[in-house]
Amino acid sequence: MTREEVWWVTSPGDPPRSGRVLVPVPADGSASAQLAVGIALAAETSAELLLLRPEPFPPATPLPIPDAELADARSSLDATVDSVRRTYDGPLGAVVRAGRSTAAIIGSAAHEHRADYVVLDAANAETRRIARSVDADVVSVSGTNSLDDVRSILAAVGEGPHSRLAARVARELAAHVDGWVELLHVVDSDATDAARENAEKLLESLADDDGPVDVDARLVERSDVTDAVLEESEYHDCSVLGAPTKNRLVRFAFGSTPDAVRADSSGLVVTVWDRGHHG
Repeated sequence: MTREEVWWVTSPGDPPRSGRVLVPVPADGSASAQLAVGIALAAETSAELLLLRPEPFPPATPLPIPDAELADARSSLDATVDSVRRTYDGPLGAVVRAGRSTAAIIGSAAHEHRADYVVLDAANAETRRIARSVDADVVSVSGTNSLDDVRSILAAVGEGPHSRLAARVARELAAHVDGWVELLHVVDSDATDAARENAEKLLESLADDDGPVDVDARLVERSDVTDAVLEESEYHDCSVLGAPTKNRLVRFAFGSTPDAVRADSSGLVVTVWDRGHHG
């Protein structure tokens, strides 16, 4: 088991009214879109925003780590807290946490702090491994566009287990930026009448879910799901997609649908994992 210790925690603001959004902050400061999404989710769900600076150390390093070795991490996170405070006035916490690996640090922090959301940067192999191991809904963010520039959000949904979370996250982001959401469900051109009927029922169900904004829902028939989502994403500032899952999302030449969209999209791409269906 990975050994780790918490060194520094600050909690300005009021106690959280409901939930906690955990956002790991990398040392290189490349988390602007990730932070913006975390702030939006915390604000729209009345949750505490918890900033985490993971500090992994080699296995041979004895713990606890001398305080001086964490000084730079504390200073860096303190600057991030000050920056976040300029645009976010809700409950805020910050922690520098050391351990044997970044994935283990994030996983145990999410568990111990009872995170409802964990917001990660770019859905790479490490992100997928973390998503499968934490007891929280996971949101990963890719792209350099500012969330402030987002007005239209595409939520690509389907029969997979993450679609309801994708629709919910899209609504929460839209509420934060005063934008709108289009729910898109792509069915095969050769789909049976029963399959089309099921798709329409799913769209209707997701569109009727309670949420902070209204949504438009559209069913599209195409032989290639990836091409359809890529084409539609060009008309939106942000795309929200359910994570790939075994036997539920088709894999294509560029990988899963979320991978292909991420590679080609000019806007933000948000991928979600529902905590009840990790794997």
